[in-house]
Amino acid sequence: MIYFLFSALALVVIILVWKRAKKPFIHKNISQQSLTKFFEALLFRGHNTGCLFIGIPNETKFLQFSKYIDAQSSVGLRFDFPLADWSRNYYEPLKKALANGGFEFAIKPTGDDRIPEFIVVDLKQNLESALALTLLALRDIFRLNPNELVEVYFENVSPKDEKIGFG
Repeated sequence: MIYFLFSALALVVIILVWKRAKKPFIHKNISQQSLTKFFEALLFRGHNTGCLFIGIPNETKFLQFSKYIDAQSSVGLRFDFPLADWSRNYYEPLKKALANGGFEFAIKPTGDDRIPEFIVVDLKQNLESALALTLLALRDIFRLNPNELVEVYFENVSPKDEKIGFG
């Protein structure tokens, strides 16, 4: 009987650890000015289509950056902002702010009625532009106070100190 209880308890612990390990690690309480190291991690350690998400604590709002490695071995970062239910009120103001801020962007249709299009900015390898765009969106569009903290998490980014896609 005791063996059964220990086995059941061990199984529950294994399941809980496994479920927790599947969730991305969220870096909480990040200052907006210190985001450059996260862009560096995405650019250098990200795999093709690796992502960096910057979210507002306790809200559904987020910014999404992804890494690309194209057929010519060109590596860069891209900002993607969806036209979705949660982002509808921010979409047009963001387009205007990007244009006023000198950012070139494109509108990419998806063919999906739930998220019909994305604003896409090719940042190439310009980390300063990635930070400037982030601060513009957080402060001017999401109206976040510069002292408020954000949450950051990655998908498809290596934990190792390596450069991926740079020949």
